[in-house]
Amino acid sequence: MEEMSNKIKQNCQGILQTISTTQPRLYEQDPVSFLTDIKSCMDICYAGYRDGFPAQNVVAPRDFGFGAVKDLIQYTAWKDMKSYVSPALPSIIMDPSTAHLNLILSDDLTSVRYSDTKQSLPENPRRFDYCCCVLGTVGFNSGRHYWAVEVSNKTKWNLGVAKESVNRRGGITLSPENGFWILWLRNGHEFKALDVPYRSLTLRNKPLRVGIYLDYEEGVLSFYNADDMTHIYTFVTSFPETVYPYFCPCLNDSGKNSGPLKVLHHTP
Repeated sequence: MEEMSNKIKQNCQGILQTISTTQPRLYEQDPVSFLTDIKSCMDICYAGYRDGFPAQNVVAPRDFGFGAVKDLIQYTAWKDMKSYVSPALPSIIMDPSTAHLNLILSDDLTSVRYSDTKQSLPENPRRFDYCCCVLGTVGFNSGRHYWAVEVSNKTKWNLGVAKESVNRRGGITLSPENGFWILWLRNGHEFKALDVPYRSLTLRNKPLRVGIYLDYEEGVLSFYNADDMTHIYTFVTSFPETVYPYFCPCLNDSGKNSGPLKVLHHTP
């Protein structure tokens, strides 16, 4: 550890040069390119300072694995992104008038779980009558927004956004073509982005909290592991109208999936 520490100290100038090279990329018009294709950037950065130090004194990506570099850069980018998104998590709550009758919302409307018993509630055209989901109370038609959802102890769920005019009656195909931009989990470890076509995803760590970042004007919806801000998937689209946060805790799965989905709020 001492030897590695000395190498890191000797690399300080190179690291500063790396930062100055990568910083402008944070403000590119295509942030998805930065977050998902960082290797070329890292190669350029490494080449820029490699020649300035003896080979034995350089801590290079090969010393600790490319994955660590990628995650570090993503996290650095995310910290910068948060500075202009919002200093705190927004107070997103769920809309009971949209909730399927088998869904139970908490009193503060921040969490939802599935119940095998259907509630007796008045008919409401805003309510989903087949898909066991609920929307947020506030929709977005401009700006950048971020919210996080606790998903721990669940084996299946759907999260994302849905446009205001989506069909709420009968069976629904979750796809961007039908106004849904959704990430889902099945069987405790199978992640899929319901893009066109559907994309199966391999995650190094199963997230306990999922972060969702929406840039409405840029047409970007990104999902992150909210614990370390590693990137999961990004939809690139053009949102045709107001979109609402979408939550689906899915069926209980014989008790294995009975936990709720919970929106995290900022606490001072």
